[in-house]
Amino acid sequence: MKTVGQVGETALLRWLRDTLGGAAAHVRCSVGDDAAVLKMGPGQALVSSTDTLVEGVDFKLDWASFADVGHKAAAVNLSDLAAMGAKPTGLLLNLALREDDRVRDVKALIRSCHTLGQLYGAPLVGGDISSTTGPLVVSVTALGEGAPSKLLYRGRAKPGAHIWVSGPLGLAAGGLAALFDGQNKPKRIVKHQLRPTPRIELARALAKTGYVKACADISDGLVRDVMHLPCPGGGVVLELESVEIDPVLRRLAKTLKQDVFQWVLAGGEDFELVFAASPRHEAKLEQFFAERGINGARIGKVVDGGGLKISGGEGYEGAQGFTHFG
Repeated sequence: MKTVGQVGETALLRWLRDTLGGAAAHVRCSVGDDAAVLKMGPGQALVSSTDTLVEGVDFKLDWASFADVGHKAAAVNLSDLAAMGAKPTGLLLNLALREDDRVRDVKALIRSCHTLGQLYGAPLVGGDISSTTGPLVVSVTALGEGAPSKLLYRGRAKPGAHIWVSGPLGLAAGGLAALFDGQNKPKRIVKHQLRPTPRIELARALAKTGYVKACADISDGLVRDVMHLPCPGGGVVLELESVEIDPVLRRLAKTLKQDVFQWVLAGGEDFELVFAASPRHEAKLEQFFAERGINGARIGKVVDGGGLKISGGEGYEGAQGFTHFG
């Protein structure tokens, strides 16, 4: 009998998508996108996503405070709503705590989660607390809303579409490498790992332009998340020379003797947006980013035929993002 480790996360998610994809008539979007979309009435939908952070897998209390964990748990879920162009409305928090966890730490986690949610109009409105003898487990469900026809979805970009990112990549991976090396500097880079910022306002503004054909957030690495954009049978060409590298990140990689492009392509947890748009909107998107002082950039295109190709750099075709169970 096969185990989860033998099958892997991708195959398990594929089974879930095939099994649950047509769950009910009111389900506009189910397993396979950044969030589920449930039609609630004429022109309205509930948008919901959930993520779980497990101590030792998704964070280490050696360097992350309970407040950091609460912030990040909220941020990763809000980022999924951003990828859909949805308006956040509330958060639910589930905790599995140990008997010896300090009350002040737990309160700091809850407050931090609530504070970030409130910033985007999604206060903490409920959840559950359980006990465990294992690692700390923090699970958040984000609730949002939007018009089904105006939301952003995966898997809708046709060949010829340009691929864009909403900002520089690899910062979270660089921050994680610094933490593993026993450093908490450069602080700006480390902050991208411990206290990420979901792109809520930017995503909603992009959705209103009507330019975006498909969108995802970069949680598991650019090379994995960009492949969510093409229509079935489509592929992607990434132009490595077009990908912006933060100069501080480049210096950190040199200091740690690591490959900065591996961080950029496969590091993950940047929670920037990667999206596809028609070439005819290139100038308008450049203006859109310039007006907001954001370093958005076109980094590739959707092509006929499946798979990912990387131009402008040798030896990166095998780069892989994060996946559970290896």
